Amino acid sequence: MICVAVDLGTTNIKAAAYTESLQRVALVQKGVVYRRTENQVEFDAEDYFETVFDMICGVAKAAIPAEKKERLHIVLTGQAESFVLLDRHMASLGNAVSWMDMRAGAECISIREHFPEQSGFEITGEPAPSPAWPAAKLLWFRRNTPELFAKIRYVLLVKDYVQYRLTGALAGEVSTRGFTYFFDINKKTYWSEMLQFCGISESKLPPLVPCGTVLGEIRPSLCRRIPRCIGAVVNTGVLDHFAGAAGMGITGPGIAGESAGTVLSLTAFVKKPDYHLPTSYHLGLIPDRYMLFSCCDNGGICYDWFKANFIPDMGFAEIEQRLKLRKVEQDLLFFPYIAGTNAPDFEVAGAGIFCGFDFRHDRIDFARAVMESTGFLLRRNIQAIRERGDRLERLISSGGGAASPFWCQLKADICGITIEVPEETEMVCRGAAMVGLVAEGIFPSLERASESGPLKTVPYHPESREQYEKKYSEFERLLTYYKEIKRREGETG
Repeated sequence: MICVAVDLGTTNIKAAAYTESLQRVALVQKGVVYRRTENQVEFDAEDYFETVFDMICGVAKAAIPAEKKERLHIVLTGQAESFVLLDRHMASLGNAVSWMDMRAGAECISIREHFPEQSGFEITGEPAPSPAWPAAKLLWFRRNTPELFAKIRYVLLVKDYVQYRLTGALAGEVSTRGFTYFFDINKKTYWSEMLQFCGISESKLPPLVPCGTVLGEIRPSLCRRIPRCIGAVVNTGVLDHFAGAAGMGITGPGIAGESAGTVLSLTAFVKKPDYHLPTSYHLGLIPDRYMLFSCCDNGGICYDWFKANFIPDMGFAEIEQRLKLRKVEQDLLFFPYIAGTNAPDFEVAGAGIFCGFDFRHDRIDFARAVMESTGFLLRRNIQAIRERGDRLERLISSGGGAASPFWCQLKADICGITIEVPEETEMVCRGAAMVGLVAEGIFPSLERASESGPLKTVPYHPESREQYEKKYSEFERLLTYYKEIKRREGETG
């Protein structure tokens, strides 16, 4: 049996093949193409699925010797908030809508006005609504495209959609529901009052199932197209950040997983939510525990944006080599909330701001300010976790940003915490494969699966924290000033 882990990512889709001993034997990936118009970000759902299936075929061919045939266990992981609207014929009603789409700012305000944030927090596990989430966007469709809205038969998150296309089964895996703002994490059901407000009946949503549910066999017509395959089942898997935590072996206190990818996030296991602190809570892989999840929609996406638009002629390595020769510019700051703000600083809309620059500064200095801003976001989220009373002594970091030694050291210095980077880079796919191998009975638990192949890591210890203390204080001052401006704007309309 070969376990194929598919990461339905925002920037890239990845598929990796693993043996029953958790050895990775193949990996393929491909970028996602978006259609952007003003504050709307969409992608073609059909193209997305075809890319996923082609990658499953490619990784199976690469992993299975030509003279053999194998059964596949396909496990899905990936993003949550992006969704597809289907009509009664199960055809998509236009493009899929990305979580990066910010069209629903006004609708998010309406939700805040109708539902007190604290009560919403205690129901959904989310400290505040966000225009990134389906609840606000569905309300936008209801208000702005009533004819299309009337045709909706199903609302499927992107992982639900891929599951359906592979198997014909409708299922809503619970770890992704918390990112909709219409899921009750305590009752483990959809939040009916929010659905009613958005105009969507529960019958238009997929039935809820636990993480790691085996949905059944892949459609025969698809199975015949996969090279060297004698049968395949599809597993709902789990949210990408939680799969990454499993892949890193994070199941106990004192340690958290950092995702240093398109978005910045922290993941840790906790016994119960604490609704006094602005971090989000979700159902996850261990039945008697919650997943504490602090996520900023801004992270690597800010650096990718900056590089693409201002330093397209340099590679990442060259930029970092030049940065090593520069001192820390205390005056130059970047306020990184381009895609809105999330934990622990929830606002309806954000902004990108450079400040403190003069004629001395060039684009390399600006690149450093963007990279530093990710460290500041990480530090704010570490502080929020510690304010719960939870120990947090070290981080294990994965994702594209973790491949940069310069960036890892910079974050360790800013946060004053040891950051460990596994030599194995694909933690999300590894964790998803572990979920599949447990479902197959090859391992009795995720802990045992993790113990079967302990990770080798490269540590980054804090070395020069003092040079960032003043700069971080300035970042906090700017954030406080910005929040006050947003508050006054809200009062004056």
